[in-house]
Amino acid sequence: MNILAKLALSTGLGALVLGCGSSDSNDPLPDGAVQVVNAILDAPILQIDFELDDDTTVSFGGIGFKAASPVSSLASDDYLMTVQYTDPDQNALANLLSDIDIEIDPNIIHTVILAGSFAVPEVIILEKDAAIFSVGDEEQIEVQILNLSDATAAVYLGPDNEVISSATLLGNVTSGSNTDAVLLGEVDDDDEYRLRLTNDGSDELIYDSGEFSIPVRARRTIVVTESIGPDPDVRNAFLLTETGTVEFPNEVARAGVRIVNAVADELTTDIQVTIPSTLEVVEDVTLSFPDATEFVPVEPSFVNIAVEFSSAPGSTTNSTVSLDEDTFFTIVVGGSVLDEEISIRASTTTLRPVATQASLQFVNTLRTTGITDFDRVDLYALPIGDALADAAPTFGQVEYLGGASGSLDATTFDLVVTTAGTQSILAGPIRINVQGSTSLLVLATEAAGGGLPNQIIVNATELD
Repeated sequence: MNILAKLALSTGLGALVLGCGSSDSNDPLPDGAVQVVNAILDAPILQIDFELDDDTTVSFGGIGFKAASPVSSLASDDYLMTVQYTDPDQNALANLLSDIDIEIDPNIIHTVILAGSFAVPEVIILEKDAAIFSVGDEEQIEVQILNLSDATAAVYLGPDNEVISSATLLGNVTSGSNTDAVLLGEVDDDDEYRLRLTNDGSDELIYDSGEFSIPVRARRTIVVTESIGPDPDVRNAFLLTETGTVEFPNEVARAGVRIVNAVADELTTDIQVTIPSTLEVVEDVTLSFPDATEFVPVEPSFVNIAVEFSSAPGSTTNSTVSLDEDTFFTIVVGGSVLDEEISIRASTTTLRPVATQASLQFVNTLRTTGITDFDRVDLYALPIGDALADAAPTFGQVEYLGGASGSLDATTFDLVVTTAGTQSILAGPIRINVQGSTSLLVLATEAAGGGLPNQIIVNATELD
């Protein structure tokens, strides 16, 4: 058995199949069991089918990135596994992997982890005897680690208030490998844990989960992955459990900030972002309308945004924004210099390269709509041939300088912005050809110079 096959799936699986996470039963399973995990960094939602020679099929569908199926019993036999995704151009299922031989043995828990990339997917099968803890193990938990990141990580698990020098080192885990199972004794259901990672040979944290609990007599597998957040210098992690996965924000990850100039009646805008406590300058740029910067990593804290216009040197507008760790923020400067109505607002977005989708953030910078004293709009992303009357908004009721975040399939859409709750068009339609693994920033804005006609601006960026 190779090193990956030796990795015990740490999820209390025998207990789960028998119906209780803390069961004392050691009865053998009549069949085998399986759990399917999607750990492909740029994967869309996947459907996984296990098929027998008689065409009997067991399906595990709707599994997104860093998600897993519950542990399920499966008749002992030889199966062919197929992994499918929705092809956005055809709007139909297509094979990512097919005819992967999976042998399900009795009394064995099989964890099928889909890893690697969408272009080069990998299948890792982890096996574990289904027997649960022996009598006398009432105050123990079992923990293992699988490292899918590109570098060695030192993994520590200990009480929430414990300094890292005193925490239990579970192992220095090289890329693509795993630790043996570790039994941690004298634990209690009320105990709080903290998972922390450092680079091998370093004391600098690259992941900190914050506090969480693990039930006694439970098994957990810690899966380490590359960061997909705003801080490229850290790692990410999630835990396999009996029913799926659990993920915690990385408390040592930096935030990410980008600046958007949505002031239509000014040629250029000078924008400076600083950390008040240290006076560190995070960003100092001059932006034309409607340009945007790239995301830059920033320590999570309060930041000050100062805005100055070329037509009014020495006169500034200021605002303060609180940044959370491991979160992308878009700071939008909007309004009118002529009307002396300048506003600054931040909104969050989720970015991840997905091979068949684009990450989408929409920001409404329109001060007026078709209804007096009403500033909310709807954004429609219409498949070719669809009409407004036949569709629901992609994002609805987005207020002035408000943002909304989601994704679009990698195909062709017509974008339309309407007054919210109506089909009265404010901007568009414009046609866009969406590419996978990209980020789309879509702005509803006034015309250059201010006022009508309104327009839709699309800023596309390729994601690594």
